[in-house]
Amino acid sequence: MNKLVSSEFIKGKGLLTRIVPILIPTVASLLAIALMAGSFVQINSFNWWYVFLAPVAISLICANVIEPDRKLEWHNIDVLPYKKGSTWDTKIIVGLCLLLAANIALLLITTIAGLVYGQLYSVITGFLSIMILVISFAWMLPVGMFLTSRFGSGVCFVVLLVLGFGGSLQPIAGGNLWFLPMALPARLMAAMLGVNPNGIMLEANSPLADTSVILPGLFISAVTFFVTYLFTRIWFAKKGGE
Repeated sequence: MNKLVSSEFIKGKGLLTRIVPILIPTVASLLAIALMAGSFVQINSFNWWYVFLAPVAISLICANVIEPDRKLEWHNIDVLPYKKGSTWDTKIIVGLCLLLAANIALLLITTIAGLVYGQLYSVITGFLSIMILVISFAWMLPVGMFLTSRFGSGVCFVVLLVLGFGGSLQPIAGGNLWFLPMALPARLMAAMLGVNPNGIMLEANSPLADTSVILPGLFISAVTFFVTYLFTRIWFAKKGGE
């Protein structure tokens, strides 16, 4: 497994789809600075990230992990002395590592922004927030890799963007449908950072500030990831990229 993971990292090294997802958090901060400088830069950087830019980054991660093999029509996978299920496991592991790296980049950038423009939350809160985002977005990786394998990067990009942005809409993430997997990143960040899914700070005594949703939300996200991973693994083991 270690050899597979190492080879997967080497395979996508140097491609723009490997570099850009980690740079995208910088775009989130630049947008926040341009639209609302001051102490709100940190909050708005996070908001731009989980509403719009994280699904974009995940679609690029899926392209980085899948497209090199897809372009070779999976012949390089067929000759490996490993089961296809193990290859899928490797791709998911690499995808999770890249997703974590992108969120760590967000934490570093927002921490620096907090030092420059003023902090609205502590570094510990920021760290807990990115870990929550990694867990709540993880299910998009097997879904995105499946879509990229079957239909190409363009379809993956559109579907993940629609799911991510649609789930973050105030009536969904801030309403009774908050438990949907695509709504959880925005809903959990409302409780963690005190900001509405639409980017407006929560009012005093807002029900969205209730942190009791965090653990159930993480459980739902973890189950969704496991189910999507399991089904896509079974599909890949049987069909591969065919």
